[in-house]
Amino acid sequence: MNLSILDRIRLKDGTDKFKYDFREMGQQQREKAIELINEEGLLHATLFVLIPEIDFLNLYGSLNSRNHMALQLIAKILMDKKMESKVGAILAENSQEVVSTLRWMLNTGAIDDGLNDKFDKVLDCTAALLIRQHNDKSVLQVIAKIIFKRNRNGHFIHDLVWTFFKAHEPNSLNFIADYIQSPKQKDAELACMLLNLNMSADKQKQYDSYIAWLSENDSFLYFTDQNFQSTSHPDPCGVHLEGKYLNKSISLQNGKMLEPLSENEQICSNGFNESDQRVKIILSKYSKKLHDHDLNLWSKWLQFPTSKQLIVANNGLGGLQ
Repeated sequence: MNLSILDRIRLKDGTDKFKYDFREMGQQQREKAIELINEEGLLHATLFVLIPEIDFLNLYGSLNSRNHMALQLIAKILMDKKMESKVGAILAENSQEVVSTLRWMLNTGAIDDGLNDKFDKVLDCTAALLIRQHNDKSVLQVIAKIIFKRNRNGHFIHDLVWTFFKAHEPNSLNFIADYIQSPKQKDAELACMLLNLNMSADKQKQYDSYIAWLSENDSFLYFTDQNFQSTSHPDPCGVHLEGKYLNKSISLQNGKMLEPLSENEQICSNGFNESDQRVKIILSKYSKKLHDHDLNLWSKWLQFPTSKQLIVANNGLGGLQ
């Protein structure tokens, strides 16, 4: 990351001295201060800590559009009526400019997570707006990084975890799974807890096993929306076994099949749902393997009564050959 001049000064001198020096610059070299604060590479945290100086120097009208909109968003998130009266309200909350500003705030703010409680609150709300209001899943990996960083430092993660899983994105589970292999024990423990796995001594084996499971089931996952407010060990997603058995697309939001069933599929569904959980797992697993192996054989197998399907499934892929 290429840091701006102000970022480098802040990180070198510390926040208090940096703020004092910027105020001095603003009083003596106003145009220089405006030029530096509007640099394209500026970090969100640097703008955030300079809010009192921006106010003191009355730089609101000199800020570029990104910085001005960021202050509008910060004022709204923190419910700071005084700042909002000076920067104005956001006129088009669903505009692309709002999305790009939110993305800048989160992506460049992640490096300074933990700066202070207000800054962390802004990051949490920024993430929630991007996921819940704008359906921007490009930031999920950044959110995951913040979650694990906070957990290492013993900070609050529940709201960010809720936001992360509210994206209902199966591929994002890979971002959590990566931490199973982390040399940091806290990372591995949190990854296993979030994915509802029992911690294993062999991290590589556990990671490989989970990735294989995810590859097999990602088309049939649905999100439970369980969170830390409802349970101490939330299970983020489940496998729709009937959808896997019939090879039907599943709604990520409510776990229901998206397509109506044909007459034969309904017969199969009835037999499947009358089976116990062990049989459902066997049939759905075999059905997925056979479907991927030979579509014609799979269609033939699905014509059989459930009892015969189970016999074939117990014999493996060779049962129909």
